[in-house]
Amino acid sequence: MTRAAPNPAGRPRFNPMIGMKRFLIIAMILAPWLQAWGQTNLAGIWIATVGPHRGEMEIVFDLKVEAGRISGTASLPSQDMPIIDGKLSGILVEMTLSMDYYGQERRIVAKGTLVEDYLLLSMPMIWWLEPAGGMGRMGGMGGPERRWGPPGNRVPRKLGAPNPEPQWREPNNPPPPPFEFRLSSPLDIVREVSLRRGTPAQPRRQRIDYKALAKVTLPTEKDLPSNGLAPTPPMGWTSKQRFRGVIDDRAVREIAVAMAANGMRDAGYVYLNLDDGWQGERDARGVLQPNGLFPDMKALADFVHAQGLKLGLYSSPAPQTYRGHLGSYGHEEQDAQTWAAWGIDYLKYEWCAAGRVYTNARQMRLACQKMAEALRATPRPIVYALCQYGREQVWLWGAKAGANLSRTTIDINNYWSMASRIGFSQAAISSLAGPGHWHDLDALVIGNDAMSEAECRAQFSLWAILAAPLFASHDPRVMYPSLQSILLNREVIAVDQDRLGQPGRRFLRNGDLEIWTRPLANGDLATGLFNRGEQDAEMEVRWEDLGWPVPAKIRDLWTHAHLPVTKRFSGKVPAHGVIFLRLSK
Repeated sequence: MTRAAPNPAGRPRFNPMIGMKRFLIIAMILAPWLQAWGQTNLAGIWIATVGPHRGEMEIVFDLKVEAGRISGTASLPSQDMPIIDGKLSGILVEMTLSMDYYGQERRIVAKGTLVEDYLLLSMPMIWWLEPAGGMGRMGGMGGPERRWGPPGNRVPRKLGAPNPEPQWREPNNPPPPPFEFRLSSPLDIVREVSLRRGTPAQPRRQRIDYKALAKVTLPTEKDLPSNGLAPTPPMGWTSKQRFRGVIDDRAVREIAVAMAANGMRDAGYVYLNLDDGWQGERDARGVLQPNGLFPDMKALADFVHAQGLKLGLYSSPAPQTYRGHLGSYGHEEQDAQTWAAWGIDYLKYEWCAAGRVYTNARQMRLACQKMAEALRATPRPIVYALCQYGREQVWLWGAKAGANLSRTTIDINNYWSMASRIGFSQAAISSLAGPGHWHDLDALVIGNDAMSEAECRAQFSLWAILAAPLFASHDPRVMYPSLQSILLNREVIAVDQDRLGQPGRRFLRNGDLEIWTRPLANGDLATGLFNRGEQDAEMEVRWEDLGWPVPAKIRDLWTHAHLPVTKRFSGKVPAHGVIFLRLSK
């Protein structure tokens, strides 16, 4: 057995990977003797670095102990979680944390042991969702030279029984409701976290006293007319998935040049959007400044525009954003004017912690309407995208509140299981989108090495048939051929950008096999045969079942080939894959 290298003091290094059971046994034995020592040494700052699917981040526990009771907070980049109950018994630690989970309180119980310089906790990481069965069977799309997938996170696939021969029929039941996370979600993953004393490497969030926060005057509720923007679903790139808030001026300029050179801009990807992480402080007049990574935002916007692209930014109606930066609360009009002066073309407005200020659906709508009116009062056309995670049925009122895009789901991650769940959940509400007001299903996760090529084609096809905005989120400076063949597939993009603007619908479903259709402006019909199952499956569709005559042409949008014209189509659809057709009369 290989022993750990000694530390400078000559003692073996502690291995945090040793199981919690061993430490709990030791703790129970030693607790009577170490009780006083444990109580005097738990207080202080404890830090762990973890690497969930949303990127590496710090967890910072700021603990206080008095008479065996633990208080304080645990801080993520996205929020502070107060300790509402905690106790220390010897070296045994138990804490109950209160977490805001997409607008709902969720309580997390962390249990563990204090051993030497380590605080070992076992806790459910509901922000660390790594869905089983979500990996691509082909091991991702990374090219031979660069691979971006998270290391060591491969989850074995569980193969089920073969799918039966499909017997197509109209479902008798109404479509399921749109996708949402409920508090009974089974996706919690209990992980062991090893914390040590230290100083956080990342800036601490500014603590906000929400009870003492000055109230913002909300506008009178009214239906805003269209602003004339986004007649087709916006296309572009976002830093969200690949860069996780860690990006700077130089990288943005390099990405803008790459998008102009690698075919993305010419294919329609014209928005270059910075997600959370660009914000700095407000000056003496209250004007929000970019942080030190972006020395001159107007100069950056000018550079992006010179490449034939448009620049987008991120903010929130809350005082703080997801990563703890300043939001637009109380500065809506001022921020809108600032962004217009910089030359900003797109705003993503994420709800974040605004639920701690605005407590009901009406206030949510009015807070969103307030920013819409502020943007429209500027001399610059700015596409307005709401990100409410599908809360309060935003698809019913988002456009009325002035939005061009409304997020109808929670955040996506890089795995097929979430992309599939989000996309196929839209059946009940897809018809409510249209020109100028689109349903945002979050970013394309193509090119981040966690989905197979079949899964990437399926996500791209599903987003296209749903008329969803297409925002890539890989590194555009690395475009290997298989990635280009998907993101730059102009035939699929043409379906997404069809000027009729009528989203598709799920026409037939049989277990894991689904057929979706979308009418197009020239009278054609886009038809997607999707296999959500774990094994390849034969699928068949008769044109008369779709209400169609025998097509004059059948075009496969992925093989770029015309198929023989017959009364029906059948083919083998790969697991988690698609056959995407365009029928012409």
